[in-house]
Amino acid sequence: MPFRGALFLLLNSASSAGLISLSLLFLQLMRQLAAILFADMTGYTALMQENEQLARAKRKRLKDVLDVVIEKHHGKTIQYYGDG
Repeated sequence: MPFRGALFLLLNSASSAGLISLSLLFLQLMRQLAAILFADMTGYTALMQENEQLARAKRKRLKDVLDVVIEKHHGKTIQYYGDG
């Protein structure tokens, strides 16, 4: 937990200038890039009607590929919506 020390210093800083500087440092340490991905499988509904097992396998394959790529780039999936 690298932020505990920074938070402790922030809360116990005697000077207001130091407090402001430490506040900005703390906020910079907590910033993260974010990306939101919306993906749709073309023809999924029709494929589900024709061959449900194949449709589920393709959906699982897409999820597996995305999970590997996201993890490779140190990302995390927050939630899947829809058929996922």
